[in-house]
Amino acid sequence: MAPYYIYRRYPVMLIKSSSTVLSSNSSNFCPPNLYYLSDCYNGYCPSGYFCYGTAPNSYCCGAQQPVTCLAVDASGTCASNSQCAQGFLCDVLNSRCCPNLGDSPVSIGPCTSGGCPSGSYCLPSQQECYALMVTVEVPLTTYLQCITSTITTTTPAPVYYCEPGWTYYNGTMSCYLFGFGKTWADARDDCLSKGANLASIHSAAENKFIYETWAAGITFMGTTEATDTGGFWIGGYLPNLSTCTYAWSDGTSFDFMNFYSGEPTCGSNGCLLYMADDNQVFTPPAKGFWADIPCSVTPRGYLCKKPASMT
Repeated sequence: MAPYYIYRRYPVMLIKSSSTVLSSNSSNFCPPNLYYLSDCYNGYCPSGYFCYGTAPNSYCCGAQQPVTCLAVDASGTCASNSQCAQGFLCDVLNSRCCPNLGDSPVSIGPCTSGGCPSGSYCLPSQQECYALMVTVEVPLTTYLQCITSTITTTTPAPVYYCEPGWTYYNGTMSCYLFGFGKTWADARDDCLSKGANLASIHSAAENKFIYETWAAGITFMGTTEATDTGGFWIGGYLPNLSTCTYAWSDGTSFDFMNFYSGEPTCGSNGCLLYMADDNQVFTPPAKGFWADIPCSVTPRGYLCKKPASMT
């Protein structure tokens, strides 16, 4: 990976390091437990640092070791750590938030169109996902005029992952698996046997992810049935056919709907189909929308969903 830099308490030189983390104080420009940032000019130092000494031998000192990173790898601007997202530290000299990759950066894998798993960051300069370290500020009383400063410690952020064969989606921190050839009830039972359930959908973003991953350009059913809509089972069903109030089989709230025009029809049509067939007879095309059909019709494809595992 491209080098990160840590400013140590030397007046000119930079020491290369592999990540933006704290390290020991090794010079005598600042009091014990404090870190050198830069020379102090006209009594000014960036946020989090104070001017120590008397000109021309005055220096900006602080409790956090200065960090920096390549501009392309930064995420936002800042004047202090509080203005950076969790897992990032502020490069106060360049006013940018740098990913905190810890002492030994951990690669999660290449960046994909879906980004990186939660708790990691896509490093643009490398196109690799790296685990982020979480910064926690702990009060520290320094030895200089009872000045209260802070020291930064790090703990690993959780990383989410799926079993082989499953597809991870960061928007829900869930894993998805596609199956074939079952009625709605048999499909649900198969998902349950895998520690999952038929997929529930809770946002337009999740619905788009499912469309782009499994529905676009795919033909699941033929044209032997003139009224066949094509597609695959998801977890929506009618607990009571007389009410036409749908629910998700995993028990989550039915808080998002993407029915095709005229759907749902309810009645004996008690289970939801995610329409995805190239041979659909609907105009305009119905791909990505939902329809309800009888639960025990011709076996179809189906989509399982379960929470991702976490390290």
